[in-house]
Amino acid sequence: MKTLSILFILLSFMDAFSQQITGRSKPGSLYPVKKKPVVKTNKNFAYQVPHLAVQIDFVDSSGNKVLDANETGDIIIHIKNEGALLAKDCQLQFIPQKVSSGIKLRYNNSLGDISPGQEKQAEITLLGESNIKTGQALFLLKILEKSGFDLDPPRLIKIFTRAFQPPQNEVVDYGIDDQNKNLKIERYEIVDITFRIQNRGGSASHGTYATITLGRDVLPLNVLPNYTLGDLKPGEFKDISAKFVTNARTKQVN
Repeated sequence: MKTLSILFILLSFMDAFSQQITGRSKPGSLYPVKKKPVVKTNKNFAYQVPHLAVQIDFVDSSGNKVLDANETGDIIIHIKNEGALLAKDCQLQFIPQKVSSGIKLRYNNSLGDISPGQEKQAEITLLGESNIKTGQALFLLKILEKSGFDLDPPRLIKIFTRAFQPPQNEVVDYGIDDQNKNLKIERYEIVDITFRIQNRGGSASHGTYATITLGRDVLPLNVLPNYTLGDLKPGEFKDISAKFVTNARTKQVN
């Protein structure tokens, strides 16, 4: 019995001694080294506080991604708070950096509070006046937060501009449907004709209309006084049609 007690004590001591050897970091140390504190990166830190992120789009009425003279464009800003805390009393600033005359701005600078995960949309309207020049305009977008957690970094926005280029409406093609199907206008013939009118200029044509004037010895069957085309964007076309009849004095038209 005495022998067993001595053996038990010896084994226990060896086990404890082994644990102490494993845990020490250098000779003479009786304690294991403490874990080093985790240093959070700026990215991780940003998600513990309000963190504003934006996505920016530009939309113009002509669809060419250029602010033309006499045109309206909108900068659409999607703002999201990707942080963990409320972004308070956010204010939008849109500061011209390099802008020539001929551009007017219109927007509301107050965004209010933005909750974590919430997304808001802001619109900045740009009015291109008739004296705008061809080039580019630069603006600096800032969003300020009450506690100093602003949009970081601010965004530099570039908008291309173009001076006034007048519309140019032309008849670019026509088609004939005649009675004998030879695609010629001849005497004693009823003819349907279709004209294709296209804006080949650089700006939209507004309130556009067309008239068809018949020559001598051509009598109208279905010809309107005016054909309303409305608005024609650059490159856009519309078709108009008429029907007439020729008499005995009509000369052949190829």
